[in-house]
Amino acid sequence: MDNSACQKRSKRYSEYDMQRIANDYRLSGAVEIVQPIIVPVGDCADEKDLPVLGTAVAAQTQYLITGDGHLLDLAEYRGVFIVTPRAFYEAMVKHTGG
Repeated sequence: MDNSACQKRSKRYSEYDMQRIANDYRLSGAVEIVQPIIVPVGDCADEKDLPVLGTAVAAQTQYLITGDGHLLDLAEYRGVFIVTPRAFYEAMVKHTGG
């Protein structure tokens, strides 16, 4: 997968539209618009997941929460933990003592 596929997806919404959507939902303080980094083909079994990985890394997020088997097979990618919703919930309950 080359970068043009990532760019085609990102052109669905302009940056202005994404900012407007964030503001409409009053999430502007919790939303950060990032440009995905390029993830080399071969880093994930499903090339369609490369922009997802690139976005998670660019955002410097701690967790990528997904049910996607190819992503879950990685378990961790460049410092991003890839977990199921259940595993994330259990980790948060354990962390908060709830």
